[in-house]
Amino acid sequence: MYIIQKITAILIGSLLLGIGINGFLVPHHLLDGGIAGIALIIHYYFEFPTGLAMFLLSIPLCIFAWIHERTFFYNSFLGLIAASVFIDWLAPLSKPIFSFYFSEYVNRRRNHASI
Repeated sequence: MYIIQKITAILIGSLLLGIGINGFLVPHHLLDGGIAGIALIIHYYFEFPTGLAMFLLSIPLCIFAWIHERTFFYNSFLGLIAASVFIDWLAPLSKPIFSFYFSEYVNRRRNHASI
């Protein structure tokens, strides 16, 4: 039962990461820290898929984890694969039309709340 909870948490967290990167960071050309930030820089300059760049940049860290701590490797590798897939799968969220509708929704909520 513990393994199912852990896998569910990893998948939900990876989905939220994909939504956050594509729904907020990419449309506004913002950066994140660490490997994700480097992957975003590569995406902005070379139009390379962010998730794939993140996966490729993480390979040396995965090798290090495989050698030194196998338990950490298994958990983090699942999260890396899931996050990379969700980031690239949800890339259409970064298109201007989605950020436009989201900003319109926020503006309507803000105007409605101030009345």
